[in-house]
Amino acid sequence: MKKNNSYIQFFTNLILHKMKKILLVIMIIPLLFTSCEECDCGVNGVNVIDYSPLEEKAQIMKTAFENKDTDTMLELFTDDMEWVFPNGEKFEGKEEARQGFNYVFSLWDEMKMDSGGDDEPPIILATSGEQGQFLMRWSPYSYKSFSGEEYTIRNHTVLWFNDDGMIKGAYNYYDRKDISKAYETDPIDEIED
Repeated sequence: MKKNNSYIQFFTNLILHKMKKILLVIMIIPLLFTSCEECDCGVNGVNVIDYSPLEEKAQIMKTAFENKDTDTMLELFTDDMEWVFPNGEKFEGKEEARQGFNYVFSLWDEMKMDSGGDDEPPIILATSGEQGQFLMRWSPYSYKSFSGEEYTIRNHTVLWFNDDGMIKGAYNYYDRKDISKAYETDPIDEIED
């Protein structure tokens, strides 16, 4: 019985030790992002900045995405834009992106960014450095097919802005295995190199 108690004590201490670290991280992270209004506290030339101006563009993109409005969406991008998918495939330039977006939009009855509501709001962070400004967003995206099937993916998007406030690149990271089952032919596989 004494041996069992020592195992229980060992695992209890281990769990408590790990929980202390997790709680410490949870308490410190908000301080990192709220500790200074004007921050020159970057690492390797990259600074955390106010995300509001960049997020305004993301909200325009969100509305265009939900309305399947390719023209409004592409107005946010530079002519030499790129939209990169999780598997490395990409749309390069506005014309290729226009064709790709129109095709994808035609496959879904409804599409929503930030579909988690109050239970799962987006997590947003912006940085600035020599390469430009970057908006990083983590949020659920929901898709509803014309047959009524619904899919939700956890999407991480990085938007790269040039000095004129135009989006030069969109880099998307998410698990595609569930959503790709909804397609007869996966649209990303249709992108020509």
